[in-house]
Amino acid sequence: MDLIFQIRSSPLWAAVAFCAFYGAMWTLSAVLQALPAVRANTTAANQRYGALDGLRGVLAYGVMTHHTITAYVFFKTGSWSYSDNPVLNQLGQSTVALFFMITGFLFAKKCFGGKIAWGAMYANRVARLFPLYILVIALVFLSVFWLSGFALRVPGVAIALQAVQWVMFGRPDINGFPMTWTLISGVNWSLRYEWLFYLAGVPLIHVFATRLGQRVSLWASLVCLGAISLVAALRGEVHGTPLYLAHFVCGVLASLVHGDLRGGKVISSPAFRLVGMLSILGIAAHTTSGNAMVLACSLLFFLAVVGGFSFWGLLSTRAAVWLGDVSYGVYLIHGLVIWWTFHVFRSAGGLDALDSGRFAGLLFVLGAAVLVLASLAYLWVEKPAMKWNRGRHSGRLPKQYRGGVAQSGYGVVRSD
Repeated sequence: MDLIFQIRSSPLWAAVAFCAFYGAMWTLSAVLQALPAVRANTTAANQRYGALDGLRGVLAYGVMTHHTITAYVFFKTGSWSYSDNPVLNQLGQSTVALFFMITGFLFAKKCFGGKIAWGAMYANRVARLFPLYILVIALVFLSVFWLSGFALRVPGVAIALQAVQWVMFGRPDINGFPMTWTLISGVNWSLRYEWLFYLAGVPLIHVFATRLGQRVSLWASLVCLGAISLVAALRGEVHGTPLYLAHFVCGVLASLVHGDLRGGKVISSPAFRLVGMLSILGIAAHTTSGNAMVLACSLLFFLAVVGGFSFWGLLSTRAAVWLGDVSYGVYLIHGLVIWWTFHVFRSAGGLDALDSGRFAGLLFVLGAAVLVLASLAYLWVEKPAMKWNRGRHSGRLPKQYRGGVAQSGYGVVRSD
C-alpha cells in the first residue's frame, strides 16, 4: 500500500516507478528477441525519423502505468479520477498527445512527399487498426456477459446498437453494466480522433502541400498553434478537440521543420537534444496537458526525438523497437488485463494485501502479460491483416507504395 500511495502522491516516486517498469519491460523485450518469430518481425531501426519507433513503446507503457494506479483506486473507491500528481497525470495525458504528434508527423511526411494512393492508404488504416480493435471489443462484450451471468438486461436491439457504437469508437454501457469503458481504461476515445484526422486532417494537409507549399504550410501551422496557445493562456488551459487538434498540428509542424535543411540541422544538434531532455521537466511540472507551457515543451521534446534524441541510444535498440512495434496492442489490451486482475483480487479480498513488495511484483507481472499478449496479437492478428491487405493491393499500387514503410502513432504498416 505504501508504494501505491507514494506513486500516486509523489512525482519523484511516479517517475522512478515508471522508469523501473519500462526498464523491466525493455529487458523482457530483449529476452523475447531470442525467439525467431520476434527477431524476424522486429522492425529494422530506421534513423530517418529519429527514435520514433522506440518512443512509441515508452508512450504505451506510460499510459499503462497511469491506468494501473487509476484502476487500483477505482476498484478501491469506485471513482475513476486523476490525481494531483503531475508526473502520473502526464503519463496518461502527454503520452497520448505525443501519439497524436507522431501520427501528424508521419502523415504530413506522406502528404509533402508526393502522390498519395488514397484508397490504399485508407485500406492500410483499416487493416492496421480494426482487426485487433474488433477482437478487443469482442472480449469486452464477452466480459460483460460473463459478469452478467449471460442474462440479457436490455433488449437485443439495444445490444446491437451498443456494438455499432463501440465499433465507431463510442463507449456506451453494455447490457446495463455500469462504466463498461473501464474494462479497457477508456482508451478507444483516442482512436476516434485518429480517424477524424485521417478523414479530415490528411486531405486538408494534402491541399496545403499541393497548393500552398511547405513555407505557407509552416506559417499556417504556427498560426494555428499560436491561436490555440493564446486561448490556453487566457483561459488557463484548453481541453478536448482544440487541444487534440493542436497535438496533430504539432506533428505537422515537426514534419516541416524536420524536412527543412536548416531546421533539420537545428533539431539534430546536441544543444537542441539538451533542450528536448529538459523539456520533460517542463511537462512533469504541470498536472494537465491542456496549457500552453506543456504544449510547447511537448513539441520541443518531440522535435528532439525526430532529430535523433534517443536517450543515448536506448530507443534505437531492438528491444525498444519491438516495444514500439507492439505498442498498439499494449495500448488496447492493457485495460482488460488490469481490470480483470483487480476484479479477481477484490473478489478474493486481496486488494488490501497489496503491500509495496506485492504491488511491485504485480506491476511487473501485469506488464509482462500485456507484452506477451501484445506480441502474440502483433504476430497473429496485426501482421496477417497487414500482409493480406498488401497482397490485395500490391498489383495496383504505385512503386513507392510497394517498397516503403508507412507508419502511424499506433504501429507500423508495411506497404512492401
